[in-house]
Formats: sequence, structure tokens, C-alpha cells
Amino acid sequence: MIMELLILLTTFSLLYVAVPALVTGKHHGSLLFRAAAGFIALSLSLRIAVMFVGLAGAAFHGIVLAVWACCVSGLFLASQDWSFEGIAAKGRGAFLAVLRAFESESVGWRPRWPAVSRAAVLFCLLIAVTMLHRAWFPLHNLRFATIEAYSRALNLERFVQRDSPVAGGVELILAPLSVASGLYADSVIRFSGPLFSILLVAAVGLCAFRIAGASSAPVAAALMALRPVVLGTEPPGEISNAEFAAVYWILGAAFIGRSAWIAVSAFATALLISFSISSAVPVAIICIAAAYALAKLAAAIPARLALAPSGFAAFAAMFLLLIDCRSVAADGPYEYESAARASRAIATQFPKREWMIVSPGHELIFTYGRGWHYELLDFVSSLTPRQIMPREFVFPYDVREIFVFVEKDPLRPSRPGITPADPAALDLTGTMDRAVLAYSTGLGRASIEFQAGALITAYAVNHPEISIFFEDDRLVVFHLKGKRALAQMGA
Repeated sequence: MIMELLILLTTFSLLYVAVPALVTGKHHGSLLFRAAAGFIALSLSLRIAVMFVGLAGAAFHGIVLAVWACCVSGLFLASQDWSFEGIAAKGRGAFLAVLRAFESESVGWRPRWPAVSRAAVLFCLLIAVTMLHRAWFPLHNLRFATIEAYSRALNLERFVQRDSPVAGGVELILAPLSVASGLYADSVIRFSGPLFSILLVAAVGLCAFRIAGASSAPVAAALMALRPVVLGTEPPGEISNAEFAAVYWILGAAFIGRSAWIAVSAFATALLISFSISSAVPVAIICIAAAYALAKLAAAIPARLALAPSGFAAFAAMFLLLIDCRSVAADGPYEYESAARASRAIATQFPKREWMIVSPGHELIFTYGRGWHYELLDFVSSLTPRQIMPREFVFPYDVREIFVFVEKDPLRPSRPGITPADPAALDLTGTMDRAVLAYSTGLGRASIEFQAGALITAYAVNHPEISIFFEDDRLVVFHLKGKRALAQMGA
């Protein structure tokens, strides 16, 4: 999974940061602010343009990338002075540059590397450690910890497969990233959370840099990076839509008084992602205020020690983040990790659309666009042991391979703030949804898994071709031959 993370980071850096920074006008100042301004403007453009492409039913991969190219071209054209005086000035500047090149002793081009301050090095090191901390869980786990992440991954995959004309704000912004990286939506969503989590930290540092100077940026970023550690958020890189929007709220604040258009664009993008205000926003304000106060106190320190408070804060934060990194987390709450890994293995080892997984619905994100998925609840409701026991019985699914997931230890339902052992953990008085009753209650899930096991046992009596694809102490995945494979064997 490290390769997927590297692919995503490289693609994002090129498409959303480097190219927009190059085409954005120099009036925004340093390359750092140009990159931030370009990222904001591109995000808003993609959020609107990709939405209309989807509504038109034209979200083909090539068109999505063409939309990105058009948005970048628009940024470039908007940053240029197209008046006669502006064009003439550009021409004179280019002509003089050519003359200087011929008059100089060497016409060879030499790159001019910008001077990098110690505060910038410290800030980059902090961002790298924060990325490791946020990506630790997705690097070691395929499953998601929140239902919002499952929904986001499914919405993005359905959109890029053109099975749905609409998607959420985050998914629309990430659609070109999914297409250009060549990764499936579950991988894009898995690592986009950590990616935007470090963007949130970087945005806080940018605000502090704008208000209090370079030495305050590492302090504010360090305090913001520790927010999941202090709050006990697990996993820290799996963020909500409101936290995605918080990135744009904070970036917009950094451009207040600098560029009204970019600030308004950032706030508009945030609202188009989520109308909710994340707790990350007030926490960011507190972090920036603390960094500003520390910068004022540090003004009395000798110049050679001016960076000492920032260095102490950054290294202390990095130490705590590294300690908090852990690969072992409680399994669940929506699927076992082994179920997610078995689904990924099936999707990797077998030809596209030639297989089907029968399981609870959370494995759907690993099968969408690659194979087929059938709800375990519908599977046990439509068949009986007596019906499938005869040798001549064939499952009515037009695939070659069928994989049935049966939990030997049924996953106990869990939600934030409650324990799986609590018999009153879930209020079911307001729902008649059979899927909720089957999967979100301990008794319902155990009953479904028992029925599935009984069906497989009955089927195995007269079907020796059945095998076990995967098994551990919690889950067993049975491999059955589908209609196509049996027809070929019979022929």
C-alpha cells in the first residue's frame, strides 16, 4: 500500500499544487502563496465544472482530465494582463532578456535555487512526520473506521464509473485525482484523508506565517498536528467532510487582506463541501493565537536563539506523533480487516466481472467496477438448505467464481460512544430496515451468519468442488463454482 500512497501523493502534488502554482499570477507573492491560491481556485473550478459534467452524463475519464486541463488553462489566462500595455511590456521584457543572454559570458541557463530558512526546514520535517502519523492506519489496514468514508469511496467509484451523475463535494474535487492516478476509489479515499489532514496542518502554519512571521509557522502547525492525539481520534487520518472543508476555511483566512477573490473562493469551496463547521476551525484559531503569543515572547530572545521555541515545539510534537503511531487497532467496527484483505485479493487474482462476493454490504467498495457483489442477507433469504443440497443445483448467478464470506465469530455492532456488549446500544424502534436489523444488532448478525454457514454446509454435501479461499479465527471465505464454470466443466 505504500506504492499507492506514493502514487497518490505524486499525482496530487503535480495536478493540484505544482501546476496551479506555475500558472497562477505572481501578484500573489511567494511561490508558497501562489501554490495555495492555485489550489483554492482549482478546487472551486473542479467542484463546479465536474459537477456539470456528471449531470450531463459525460464523466468519461478523458473528459474529466480535459476539465482539469481547462480549469488550469483558465487560471493561467485569468492571471495574465491582456491589455495592450501589458502585452507590450511582456514583449519588451522578453527582448531585453534575449539581449542580456547574448551579451553575457555564458548563455547557459543555471537554476537559481531559493534560499531555504531553518524555519522552513523545520516546518517541512514536521509535515513529513505528520503525514506518517496520519497515514499509519491506512498503510496497515484496508478497512475504513467510519461509515462516511465507506459512503465517500462508493460515491466516487460510482461517479467515475458513470453509474451515478452526482457525488459529494469532496468526491467531485478528487475525481481527476482518481482518474489520473489510476487508483480505485477506495485507495483514493483511504489516503486522501491523511493528505487533507496534513493540508489542514499546513494551512494553519500558513496563517501563522502570514500573521506572526516565519518562526511562528512551525509552532502553530505543531499544535494543530497534535489535535487528534489530544482528542484521542482514531484513526487520525480518516476525517469528515467538515474537516475537508476546514482546510479551505483556514486557507481562506490566510488570504484575507491579501486577495479578496481567493479568500471568497476558499470560503465558497468550503460551503460546497459541507455546511457544517468542524471543531478543527476553532482549534486552528487557538493554535495560531498561541503561536502569535509565543512569537511576541520570543522577540526578547537573542537573535541566535530566536528559533529555539519553534524548534522545541516542533520536535516535541514530532516525538509525540511518532509515539502515537501504531499499526494494531481494534478490528471493525463495520467489517473485519481480514474480510477487506480477502476482497482485495479476490479482485486482484481473478479476471474482471468474472466473480461475485456474497457478504455484508461493506465489501462492496472493493468489488465495484471489478466484480459483482450480492448481499448476504438476500443470499440467505432467497435459498434454503434443502433447495441447494441436490447435486444438480446450480447457483443462478452468471459468473465463474462465487465467494461466500461467513464470520465464524460474528462481528459485534459498534458505534462511537457505546460498547458492543451494551444490549441497548442501538435504538431500533424507529426503523424497519431489514439490513439494519440484520447487520447492526448482535443477534441479527449472528443469525444471518449461522444461516449462511448452514447453506454452505448443505451445498457441500453433494458439491465436492467447493473449497476454502481464506480462513482465520474469525472469518472463512468459501470458494464456489458459478454457472459459467460448471457449464464449462460439464462440457
